[in-house]
Amino acid sequence: MMNTKHLVPIFLLSFISLISNAQNRFNDGYIVTNDHKKTVCLIRNSGNTESLLKYEYRLKSDDKIEKIELS
Repeated sequence: MMNTKHLVPIFLLSFISLISNAQNRFNDGYIVTNDHKKTVCLIRNSGNTESLLKYEYRLKSDDKIEKIELS
């Protein structure tokens, strides 16, 4: 039988890995350019304050990640 001292670190490491993985998911959204062109895409939810000016997105039909800045 496994000692409870070993279970706590295993549980914490598992939990931390789940949280860190969840912060890099792409959510459904769209981008509107200055010439009013709307692009439906998946936008990365990075969860930091820098994401207010810089976004990473990808088209639903493509795995290539594009970057865009607000202007």
